[in-house]
Amino acid sequence: MNEIYLSKQALSDLKSIQSIGGESTHKEVVNVLKRIRELGQYDGIGAPMSPVLGYESSYRFIISSNYLIFYRSSQARVYIDRVLFSRRDFIKIPFAEYEETT
Repeated sequence: MNEIYLSKQALSDLKSIQSIGGESTHKEVVNVLKRIRELGQYDGIGAPMSPVLGYESSYRFIISSNYLIFYRSSQARVYIDRVLFSRRDFIKIPFAEYEETT
């Protein structure tokens, strides 16, 4: 089983989603958290980001309804760095800055 670590930015992303309010948003957050827990069992379930980014990267992502969960895994640890709305231009997010921190 993998240990899961959420970055400050990922926690902020989740709080931002929750702040929208309403039952449907609450369900979105619950679904995102369920998907994150799945990474505790199977850290390779997501798609690699390298083909999308155009350079070698340890990032992968999984989809949870309208959100993309960006993560890296290393030595039985999964690092959740961002949870972004799927229509957001995530390519502009500097993923390299997270890769350098662990």
